[in-house]
Amino acid sequence: MIVMSSSSIKVITLQENVSGYRLGVANPFIEESSVRESVKHVKVLIDYASQIGVKTIVLPFNTLHRLSENTAAGNTREVFFHSKNPLVKAFAGLAKLKHINIVLVGVLERRGGKVYYSNMLINDSGHGTFFGRKILVSQREALLGINQGSSVEVVSEGSLRLTVLLGEDALMPELARLAATLGAQLLLVAPMGSISHHNLEKLVSSLSFFAGLATIGVNCESPLSSEHEASSCSIAVAMPDLGTTYSDSSLHNFILTLPYKVIYMHSKGVADEQLIKIAKIYASYLRRRRGISRVKLV
Repeated sequence: MIVMSSSSIKVITLQENVSGYRLGVANPFIEESSVRESVKHVKVLIDYASQIGVKTIVLPFNTLHRLSENTAAGNTREVFFHSKNPLVKAFAGLAKLKHINIVLVGVLERRGGKVYYSNMLINDSGHGTFFGRKILVSQREALLGINQGSSVEVVSEGSLRLTVLLGEDALMPELARLAATLGAQLLLVAPMGSISHHNLEKLVSSLSFFAGLATIGVNCESPLSSEHEASSCSIAVAMPDLGTTYSDSSLHNFILTLPYKVIYMHSKGVADEQLIKIAKIYASYLRRRRGISRVKLV
């Protein structure tokens, strides 16, 4: 592992001797008093990531919202995103210019009059796709008008298949195993709340083991919090056969990079037959408990 600093950006390079494309996880410096300056910081970080071999960069939970003028003005509930949003267009242009894929974790997506906690993949052609809507919505989120997602989605930028589990979804190992069955090679976890670094590390290591996937957890502050500025993030990286391979807390303005080849090597997934058997047991239990004659598995 190499840790270096470049223009105040802390660079953490895992498996530095492995060649090829790299995944990057970053936490950009955000100035709540200046959206314009914050956007500049993000552009510098993404530009630098593209120069050091990062093909896909993951920006943690709430980055897009913290860059919004509405959020900076305190109108958090009014900040929703769609493909034609000017800020989304700016990221799309940057992705295309720098030939880099951008994953935005934890975006409030508006679709068909409903709002979801979602994620967005903007590929290196500038095309954006929402995916991985949060399934388990808290009571507080429901009161704020957040709707439940209904499926686990795996997306690909061409070379790497990934998914994101948001908040309470990350506490359901069944969802992680389903993602593996659907072909995911990388699991990204965003707890979206108050969780100690120690517990983040345990969660990431456990999900990696259960799902058989390379797993990265990043915990930053929720955009629904009364305090919008998240000055630091905790991060943990785990492989199913190795356990935790890297962890750190209180990181800010950083890029952590990991080779695609390492992700491919360690992500084995789980057998379809195992998941089908467990699903049948769940369905049988629900039928008995709730008196339902039939439970449809979707």
